[in-house]
Amino acid sequence: MKVNLKDNKKWAAEERRRIKRRGIILTSVILLSAAVFTGMVRYRCWYLENGRYYPHIILEDMPATGEPVVYAYEGFDNVVKSPSLPFTMLMAGEVLSDHEEYCIFWYQDTYYVIAETEAETVCMLKDLILPALGADVTGSTCFNVQEGYLNSRHVEIECITFALGDRGNLYSVNYRLLLPTGRDIVIEGISADMNVDEVCRNVEKIFYSIREIVPQKEGKTTVIDFEAVGDEPADSIIGNITVHVDGNGEFPMDQDFLPEGTLQSEIQSN
Repeated sequence: MKVNLKDNKKWAAEERRRIKRRGIILTSVILLSAAVFTGMVRYRCWYLENGRYYPHIILEDMPATGEPVVYAYEGFDNVVKSPSLPFTMLMAGEVLSDHEEYCIFWYQDTYYVIAETEAETVCMLKDLILPALGADVTGSTCFNVQEGYLNSRHVEIECITFALGDRGNLYSVNYRLLLPTGRDIVIEGISADMNVDEVCRNVEKIFYSIREIVPQKEGKTTVIDFEAVGDEPADSIIGNITVHVDGNGEFPMDQDFLPEGTLQSEIQSN
């Protein structure tokens, strides 16, 4: 039997090169992982700090010609009446709070608020709505603030993130219908989840259901046409006086549910 033995010095040199290559590979993997982790952290900070998780809502500079179009979406069958302003909206979900200036609904794990206010949106949420929900706000940041026209209505759009200390954040999407009366109508969706795309869609559905109640001359009625969206359409008849939505009851903002067929003219504000 013939056995070939390597020179000890040659073997030691090859072993050192092998160890060096392993060290280089291990160091490269560590540096690459650190770079990826740092990049992810920096991107997340940039993503959070700039509110990139909020959808961008396109507004028009001028109102379109014609009257606003009113939509009734499937499932949105609670009629909410503004206390002192001549507007109604359609809302879905369960009523949690019925205040003289606002009402709060719970729908798809999200709070939805319809309010009539003079205060700035962020102040109203921080000082009135969130405390009513038991939230202790420690700070807030506004994103995507813009003013313009949507569905021929003058609006202000604002997305606000509220910090709750060590309890995390709340994320809100807010549509404000700007009116010349000094009081505006604010529609808000508030979620503990950063993914607010569905929240934004639902707030938009409420906004597109806004209907203005126009006083009619005695004995005169007008039928209003609107587009119903969904498998089960809702109807609005006898122009701006009686609202009948798919056989469901009506809910004014400042009263209990009213029987089906209640006249809008019979709804008294607080």
